[in-house]
Amino acid sequence: MHTNERKTALVSGANTGVGFQIAKALADNGYTVYLGSRNLKKGEAAVAAIGGLTKALQLDITDNDSIQAAVNVIENEFGYLTVLVNNAAISNAGKPGRTMQEILSAQLASITSINEMKTVWETNVFGTLAITQAFLPWNCSLICHKN
Repeated sequence: MHTNERKTALVSGANTGVGFQIAKALADNGYTVYLGSRNLKKGEAAVAAIGGLTKALQLDITDNDSIQAAVNVIENEFGYLTVLVNNAAISNAGKPGRTMQEILSAQLASITSINEMKTVWETNVFGTLAITQAFLPWNCSLICHKN
């Protein structure tokens, strides 16, 4: 961890819900907060609502180019990341306009399609791992042994 008093955080999926509240709490506690959002306009609206030292950042955790762009922005603007909050996730990958029953059924592993399950896992498991790995090298010198 940096001993520098400037603290910075990235919260994925921060334009609504729990991610928004986490970003707000971090901003209220003196962090510069990058609000990761697949839709930049929604992220910008969240930044406007939170205020403080917040910045919208287009981030799709299932897109390696988007992840690398986020790494580059934070590295160029701040130089390091103090906190990474992996909040981005999806509960289903179905088409808009489905009934609540269809959405709930899509969450049952026994009846949902394999393709839908793969999409959820790509986001919630592999996307989360991808963003963690992308930012880990910054702190790795503190906890890892490099060859």
